Amino acid sequence: MIKGYWAGVVAIVGFILMIGFVKFAKRKFNIPSARKAIHMGGGILAMSFPWLGEWNHILPAVVVACFILMALRFTSKFKKDEEQSASGDFLYDTGDLNSYGEVIFPVVMAILTWVTRLNPFLFVTPMAILALSDSSAALLGSKYGKENMAYKGEDKKTKFGSLVFFATCMIIVPMSALALTDLAIKNILIISLMVAITATIFEMTASHGMDNLLIPLSTYLMLNSLVDLTYEEILMKFAYMAMIFMVASLAQTAKLVSTFSYLQFAIMLSVSLVSACRYAATSVIIVSLAITFVQKYIKKLNICIVKPSIVCSCYSVIVLVMFSAGVIESMFAAVLFYAGNFLLISITLRNINKFLPVTKKKTKQEPVTA
Repeated sequence: MIKGYWAGVVAIVGFILMIGFVKFAKRKFNIPSARKAIHMGGGILAMSFPWLGEWNHILPAVVVACFILMALRFTSKFKKDEEQSASGDFLYDTGDLNSYGEVIFPVVMAILTWVTRLNPFLFVTPMAILALSDSSAALLGSKYGKENMAYKGEDKKTKFGSLVFFATCMIIVPMSALALTDLAIKNILIISLMVAITATIFEMTASHGMDNLLIPLSTYLMLNSLVDLTYEEILMKFAYMAMIFMVASLAQTAKLVSTFSYLQFAIMLSVSLVSACRYAATSVIIVSLAITFVQKYIKKLNICIVKPSIVCSCYSVIVLVMFSAGVIESMFAAVLFYAGNFLLISITLRNINKFLPVTKKKTKQEPVTA
């Protein structure tokens, strides 16, 4: 382990070298996805942090990485044309600037560094899932997946990609637990299943790079809440999840909510209960009912409802992480849940026309006179 801030220096130098290598590989060998290469490389680099130095020496380096990627994104917006591009454009080989994943990635890394204090199991496992499972799902899903489950204008999501994500999660979590903890095998298996279900649903339903926030933070919340419980207590938490999904499935079958919305809210309620933040769980139910009411009485809100549910989930997960880290109490977490989520819903209602599809008015053609 490197002493002092030299650990942070080594981390940031490694990050810069990785970006330079990916940029070189993109131009020299035309690798298919530079963004996913940085995604995977950055995650693997971060997995070494617990053995590189102290968390308070690593954290400044992660903050610097945030600014570097923000600068790359900023320069990418000012490209002149397809042939002559700015320095950051190699990240956006698809031409899509609607994703904020590459900026969210180091921000989440900084949050995990702070809340876990670089605990090997609680830090490495979420980063491994984000780096390996998410990248594998994106690359294999785009190549072999056929049916796109996402809405128009959002990130492509395929059933095959989600299956790959779930399978890799079921490999990563047990391996990490066996190597970094002394948990019993039966505890590891049920925890792995709960984490894989949670992370896969967020991977399926999130868009615009928000899965880079939801996947690692929800994984941390589940692990932090379950790792010290007995096998019977873990089974009880799993039973909560099963009952929530049964009720939510009935609501989706009755067409009260869209598929993605019911998955988002069901998993958020599950994460709240597993995190032992019952006041927050109550507010999740009320917020879900509010958006269900809106969806039922406003036509074609199905396109609109996905974006608010994603934003509400991101906000709620951040609040739960603050609660789990001991920064805020359960009651205050519930107040933040109510205030923030209903503010997001009200903003959505005021700007609903921007989310709905634009309908072109048909113009009557005048008869042609000879």
